[in-house]
Amino acid sequence: MSHKSTETENRKQTVRSTSRRGFLAAGGAGSLGAAMALPAIMSRSESPDVSESKGTYKAGHADTHSMGGLGTVGEISPDPYFDPVKHLTTWNAALLPGEIPAREGWDPNLFYRESKRPDGSRLREYQFVAVDREIEFAPGVYFPAWTYNNQVPGPTIRATQGDLVRVRFINQGSHPHTIHFHGWHPHEMDGAFPNQFVGPNEEFIYEFEADPVGLHLYHCHSVPLKRHIHKGLYGVFIVDPDPRRPEYAGPLQSAARSRNPDYAENHDVREFVMMMNAFDTDFDAENEVYAVNTVAFHYMRHPIPVKVGQLVRVYLVNITEFDPVNSFHLHAGFFDVFRTGTKLETSEHTDTVMLCQAERAVLEFRLRWPGQYMFHAHQSEFAELGWMGVFEAIDASETIADASGISKNSDAPKFSLRDVDGKPVSLADYAGRHHLVLVISRGSQCEHCVGQAQLLVRNSAAIRAKGAEILLVTPTVKKVGVSGIRQAADLDGQLAKSFRVNRPERDLGHGTFVIDKSGKLCWQNIAAEPFMDSRRLLAELDRVNVQG
Repeated sequence: MSHKSTETENRKQTVRSTSRRGFLAAGGAGSLGAAMALPAIMSRSESPDVSESKGTYKAGHADTHSMGGLGTVGEISPDPYFDPVKHLTTWNAALLPGEIPAREGWDPNLFYRESKRPDGSRLREYQFVAVDREIEFAPGVYFPAWTYNNQVPGPTIRATQGDLVRVRFINQGSHPHTIHFHGWHPHEMDGAFPNQFVGPNEEFIYEFEADPVGLHLYHCHSVPLKRHIHKGLYGVFIVDPDPRRPEYAGPLQSAARSRNPDYAENHDVREFVMMMNAFDTDFDAENEVYAVNTVAFHYMRHPIPVKVGQLVRVYLVNITEFDPVNSFHLHAGFFDVFRTGTKLETSEHTDTVMLCQAERAVLEFRLRWPGQYMFHAHQSEFAELGWMGVFEAIDASETIADASGISKNSDAPKFSLRDVDGKPVSLADYAGRHHLVLVISRGSQCEHCVGQAQLLVRNSAAIRAKGAEILLVTPTVKKVGVSGIRQAADLDGQLAKSFRVNRPERDLGHGTFVIDKSGKLCWQNIAAEPFMDSRRLLAELDRVNVQG
């Protein structure tokens, strides 16, 4: 564990040595203290309101935080590198940790960039940095991890079959590491043999064509292998089908297009990346805490929104160390299973799937009715130790607000406002001339929004270099207090309403949007907090420019 100040260490919840069975018998208090309240007995006053006549659950979103006592107490600390909710729907985007060494042809500020190749495929370039870092896997509970880009799991990478994948790997950790990708690649790119280990302060470039189609993973293959994987060096690697290829002609083409974010058939599919992992907190080769995407019970406290009748696709990968299998069970529904995702047809329709380590499956389903639908490991011990979450099915007419980063390619709502100097400004002003980074903010009344505005100013030159202009919209004519970006007033809230930002029942109020020159909404982030990742904006603008 890294050395930190006494004050910091005292603030953290101590993880005492105990077996997971002893922890379970103690209801969680034995090893993780107050941070893990499971399974507590729910009192009558905490019970959901159930209608006797229809049996309708009416507790609402806020009551999911109790869910019969299964869950954690409090929230994890904000982390600029990893948010479990955003990780569900984010790929080809991440922050680079600290300073990385200069290398010709690489932008030290960008995790990802892409460019077209002569054959129509893409060159996809990534920068990965191995870093030793403590991560928070339950509120106030930390783990001394080894990470890719300061996050566990590492960034999700996504390519189309035939794309050239190029990864610059820099090892800033304390041990030799590699990146071993599942899939086809030359021997030299395998990252599994001692002569392929990348020592501290060294780097290596992996390069291979994305193949085969499917759901894959990457992980460190240095020895001892179980330690390097368990400590956090792993992530998801998705290879989408190319519908233009002859093998997808005929009835398979629609399925191939729905699996590829470049095609309209994919845009209404709700896609989630879920990596089942676990943590051995006392290093006795027995896990104490289980999760999907690292943070125990996070999707119980933050249910995952989907629409009734919408196709939901889960990219499920098991990386759990020290247990032979893990599983996924969906309540009140069934799903189609595409094992490894290499085939676009399935003969398996079930509600529970079992996976060994490194095994994976694409799951597809539609929820029939509004309400909350639990999902969890069907090893009950795993579920009660953190591996449990909820899908919240909402009416199909509602708009889901998230940080998906998936191209929407729909017409952006038109607007006409006045800027803080009284001059008219509208979406038409940017048509055919500039992309637009539209930021809907709470303005000077929110200190986080002021920080967002300052960050936009610092990165405005880089954003303009990508052919975009910034428009900051606030509820009043009062200036936020920055110069260099245009500010406008949405006095009646109609702009926020048309972009589905002003929905206080979901504690939103902030929106960042990328609109291209043709007026298409290409990317959005609607959330309770301002979007602070300008590097992500630059990467999205690069993607818009590549797609033309």
